[in-house]
Amino acid sequence: MVLVNPLSGNVKLKGLFSPIAMNRTCDALELRLPNLCVCEGWDVPANNDTSRIPIAEFAMGQLNNLLENQIQNIYERSCQRLQPLWFENIRERSSTKDRSLITSMDIRVKAGDVVPQREDIFHVEVMTREMFGENSLQMTLVSFDRLTLFGKYAECADNDVDLKLCVCSQKAIQKKLMVAFSSEHWVHFGQRPVVRKLNNTNCLWLITWPFAKNTSNTYEVANLCHSQTYRVKIYVKKVSNIKFSCELPVTLTVTPVRKHISYWDANIEVYTGVEKN
Repeated sequence: MVLVNPLSGNVKLKGLFSPIAMNRTCDALELRLPNLCVCEGWDVPANNDTSRIPIAEFAMGQLNNLLENQIQNIYERSCQRLQPLWFENIRERSSTKDRSLITSMDIRVKAGDVVPQREDIFHVEVMTREMFGENSLQMTLVSFDRLTLFGKYAECADNDVDLKLCVCSQKAIQKKLMVAFSSEHWVHFGQRPVVRKLNNTNCLWLITWPFAKNTSNTYEVANLCHSQTYRVKIYVKKVSNIKFSCELPVTLTVTPVRKHISYWDANIEVYTGVEKN
């Protein structure tokens, strides 16, 4: 509902009575989900193909990082890492502020056994900035929400964890982070990871998911030891016509029994420098 002309008198210009620009879009609202804001021509549908895996992987990595940071008891936990299955409903729009590209999509993840559905759905928005001469896309998770009901997860969720991020089951509690790397829990979008040790230690592992015939990779660093924190600096070689999610080299602080998730789109050689904290 929009007023044709501004009101006169003692009416305060707030809420429904506020002047509204004729060229407004959903960018003018704080509400982001598509069921809350629909604006003709504001965004356009995009192809649901492997070229969007980098954005989906980045979003899942950020959500899993948020979850890891909220887990208080790292040795016995109920909320599982989000395991992405596929993505859909992709739309793109250009930001009116800096002309960056904002991509929205729905990502389906494996659900727990306390809800009737087999998959949970997260709606995410990721901003990328592609600048001439720059290798970094400067990816940012703009917003996220959960489209499927998640109240039932309160039955098994960890304390102090945002229920919106939690997927858990009554039948299984993850007592250790060290799950077999070849297990189904580490499959992303149907792809199993490749795992190797870092710096000849049994603590640090570099986990790689190759996608699109190994032209697009996702990387995670896991610290499986309980009493040692590491600083890991990640470099790349042979950079040519490649875009990364962030500026490189990047330094990560990986605390005990934690995983730090990062993404860059490349078929490259990765090497690391490791320091104990």
